[in-house]
Amino acid sequence: MKAVILIVENRTAYRERLMAGLQQSGDYEVVAAANIREVNKLDEDKFNRVALILTSEFFSDPLASIFPGTLRLEFTDKPQDDSAKKLHLYVPEIVRQGQFYLSRHSSITYIREIIASILIQPLAARKEEKAEFSAQISDQSESETFTTQADHSLGSLLFFSRDERIKASTTILRSGKKKAHDMIYLPLMPLYDMAFSFRSGGSQTLGDLLLMLKSGRAPEHEDLGSYLYLHNDGYYTFTCPNRADDLICADKRSLRELIVLLRKYLETRAAPTHSLIEISGLTLEKHAMIAALCDYVVIETPTKTTSAALIAQQELALFLSKLPGSCEIYESQHVATLHEEAPWFY
Repeated sequence: MKAVILIVENRTAYRERLMAGLQQSGDYEVVAAANIREVNKLDEDKFNRVALILTSEFFSDPLASIFPGTLRLEFTDKPQDDSAKKLHLYVPEIVRQGQFYLSRHSSITYIREIIASILIQPLAARKEEKAEFSAQISDQSESETFTTQADHSLGSLLFFSRDERIKASTTILRSGKKKAHDMIYLPLMPLYDMAFSFRSGGSQTLGDLLLMLKSGRAPEHEDLGSYLYLHNDGYYTFTCPNRADDLICADKRSLRELIVLLRKYLETRAAPTHSLIEISGLTLEKHAMIAALCDYVVIETPTKTTSAALIAQQELALFLSKLPGSCEIYESQHVATLHEEAPWFY
């Protein structure tokens, strides 16, 4: 599948020249967007295939929140020295000391060569680079404590049977509670499809949060706790909006930002905290986009030979093809093991 490069540049002439030069390679698709609104207009397929972003500084932070983990090259008019010729790969999970930029005066041939080298770099190599950098930070300050993957996780479900999906959600939430971990339940479905009891209406609902994200007024991740309440069943969850379809009508950018916000919140909580996203009623494209941002996904594998089951198998294959290597995949039968042993997702 061709990679998509999102070019963000507010200088029309330069953007058109760069676009024309990059499209000559034929190795990837090139999409231009000058602001968040244009990003929001991308169709689902292109939106989910963004692998690299060329951006000027004014647009960097909003893009990083929408496309976490996406590699980013920044163009600048700042004076260039020897270090500025180096490539800056932006990975939001790692805070690097110092940044490197490409000059807008760099030749398009040179830029194409850099892009080609990035797109063929194996994912494993990026993971090794990230792990090596994290180890260096740890060595520099042994007295500091860092949140590890064992302290938090973010997971989602893909089930074609409502009953089986509810059983899986119940088991995972109860398992976390038994291990004395904080659990956060995020439902993204029509309210009439929710199996668990829920609060709705009032202020600071999940619907209000999605509207804030759509308008570009994203709250700080530390403020996400104000949208949560402790459910009678022992997990934290969100107050729902009044209208039944509000949660499934959210646009893809708002949903992506919501998941990124939740992940940041999990990583900064003092107590071990794990979140489960239960999805129903969203398109499979949006579903896959959300799952790609998670640590794991639990899937139901249809075994029947009915027409519906065959379609489900086909869609499941497409869904799995969109997941990155960092997302662990578990089949539904593994959920039963949570009754006897430690949760397998952390």
